[in-house]
Amino acid sequence: MKRWTISLVMFLSAGISLYCGGSPENLEKDGDHGEDTVSVTDCLGRTVKVQIPVERVAFTHYASAEALKVLGAWDKVVGRDGYTHDELIFPGIDSLPAVTEMMEGPYTPNLEALLDLNPDLLILEVIPMPGIEELLADLEGIIPVVTVKTYDPGEMFHSFEILGQLLGKEKEAEDFSFWVKSVQSAILEKTGALKEEDKTSMFYKTGYGSVEDLMTFSNDMSYVPARNRFSGAVNIAADLPSQGGWVPSIDPEWVAQQDFDVLIIGDPLIDGYGPLVDDTGRLAEYRERVMELPYFVGSAAVMNNRVYMLADEFFGTSRHIIGFSYLAKWFHPDLFAQMDPAELHQEYFDRFLKVDADVINHGQFVYPRE
Repeated sequence: MKRWTISLVMFLSAGISLYCGGSPENLEKDGDHGEDTVSVTDCLGRTVKVQIPVERVAFTHYASAEALKVLGAWDKVVGRDGYTHDELIFPGIDSLPAVTEMMEGPYTPNLEALLDLNPDLLILEVIPMPGIEELLADLEGIIPVVTVKTYDPGEMFHSFEILGQLLGKEKEAEDFSFWVKSVQSAILEKTGALKEEDKTSMFYKTGYGSVEDLMTFSNDMSYVPARNRFSGAVNIAADLPSQGGWVPSIDPEWVAQQDFDVLIIGDPLIDGYGPLVDDTGRLAEYRERVMELPYFVGSAAVMNNRVYMLADEFFGTSRHIIGFSYLAKWFHPDLFAQMDPAELHQEYFDRFLKVDADVINHGQFVYPRE
């Protein structure tokens, strides 16, 4: 199971509530336990009491790694997921013990290793795959666990509010949420006024990392309607039968019969993307091979050369707002002639990741850039 597999199973149906409810009044001091205990209502509606200050944090999904870096709380991490590996963005990541294996999902950690770390807090991203309820039961009364959805466009703000409160990073959480909302507003000012007939039809291809993989997401997955709305798109796979929004296998003949303006390739390419990757050869070759597939070759997207590749950080983490900006510009270049997604990405690196990297002129995150 590769990294994108974990992103895929984020959206598998598991019969659990995905609403990350709550409001500021859900974040309050617990008078019964003294001033050093905070009660929060997490993304599964659980009331969680956590002793503060929280100094030792563990997590099992790479979206949490990004959120902790954005909040300036990376120095509190004592245990991590098994896939996060970018030493530039996450300094010291290789020396931190992994509580999950690279090939496993976020709800099957090594409990012995986790207990040995003795974290003050375990962060679990709520993703629709089996196992979260069992893990919560196993850790009940042993390790405080808070569930969040930092990757979800509509539900990330409460998640950052929760984490900001628990980690003493309220100001950082507020600043980041304000910035995301401002970018969202600027994009929606244009795409929100589009008539249905003026929206761009698109197909989003993903998989496990093979050119031949043919998977996508229907509109049943909560992320997708938000993506469509912000980018001004019509998802041609909107109504396909799915598992909580994930369509694990598509009939190539169905794809060949569809009419779509843009093809987005969201396949994972290990070491194909990143701030230190300057060679575009692998991305160019992969894109060409996808475009040559018989069910894509006759599409308007391929014939008009409107085929784009997008790194998974723009899908499964709080960096999704940058992904939306790229999609909006690709789908409506005239409407967004003055917007430069790379500049937004640079601001994200400078202000929130606080990483010294020139992502405007270096690194690979999308292909082609223009």
